[in-house]
Amino acid sequence: MEASLHFVAVHTGAPAITLANVHLSDIKRIIKSEKTKKFLCTLRYNRTKGSANWRHEVTIEGLEEEESGDDPVYWLSAYLRKRCGILSSQWIERKN
Repeated sequence: MEASLHFVAVHTGAPAITLANVHLSDIKRIIKSEKTKKFLCTLRYNRTKGSANWRHEVTIEGLEEEESGDDPVYWLSAYLRKRCGILSSQWIERKN
């Protein structure tokens, strides 16, 4: 499970200290495109090395349920399901 978060960190260029401080409330939005079926997930990174009040938002794109070695949305979703029992669909805003 922790490897899932590590993959998201690597994909966004975030150091380990950043992801260790991401909370569920830092998932700002998840938008699903009806055309492409892809998700856009916006996360807020509040803390990084050297700054305890960074408040930087990053957006990752991908498919939630298609297992892929390089899809950060899949791995974030897998982490939330296994660790928290949460489906990202609880945050979805649908866009055309």
